[in-house]
Amino acid sequence: MNIFKLFGSIFVDSDEANKSISKTDKKAEGLGTTFLKGAGKVAKFGAILGTAAIGAGAAVLALAKKVGNNADRLLDMASAQV
Repeated sequence: MNIFKLFGSIFVDSDEANKSISKTDKKAEGLGTTFLKGAGKVAKFGAILGTAAIGAGAAVLALAKKVGNNADRLLDMASAQV
């Protein structure tokens, strides 16, 4: 095990390793920022889509109510003629 530690410390160029780690950290920060911006856009789109769905649901409900009222009128007119 001590031999591995010795050779590991000899063969590792710590300056290059630190530069590589630093580059990776910067890329990760940029990617995290991009994800956060994307998440914000998705949330806004979801809110807009949800509002549209609520509006469409209300319109369908109003239409169903009108159809029901018209059906009642037709039944009342049909029974009045008999």
